[in-house]
Amino acid sequence: MNVELMNDLIDWLLNIARQHGIKIKFENDWHSNWPSQGSASFKLILYNPNWLPVYERPISLAHEIGHVLSKCEDPNPITAYSVDEKIEDVGNEIAVHLILDYCKQNDISFESKQQLIDAFDIPYYMTHNLDNELSHNKSNRCVFYPAANFSGLI
Repeated sequence: MNVELMNDLIDWLLNIARQHGIKIKFENDWHSNWPSQGSASFKLILYNPNWLPVYERPISLAHEIGHVLSKCEDPNPITAYSVDEKIEDVGNEIAVHLILDYCKQNDISFESKQQLIDAFDIPYYMTHNLDNELSHNKSNRCVFYPAANFSGLI
């Protein structure tokens, strides 16, 4: 993902969070290996602006917004693995939905699903979420057509 697109998407996601009353806390001195975290009960995201690799920052932020918006219970070390997996999947589903909304609002289109995946560095483990979102929400299909504005996104 190019830096301009990444920064614009992060700004857009931060605005979405603010619109939903989600507080974002971040510090410029956090270590690069400390993952962002969200708390639905506190409507709070601890967003790490130093996370490496850099290209994961937008999808990570979108995922944490997904946790808060879905009002999933906060992670619990004694929760069964299957419950935690379901909570993570909900965060992924909303993250993908947010990326598609960003594309629609910014008139960004692609010739294929793979171009979308490449442009936004959507991880392999989220591709089933993308498939689900596209099959259940036909209005998101509009992001796929021969795209004049695709060049430069990757």
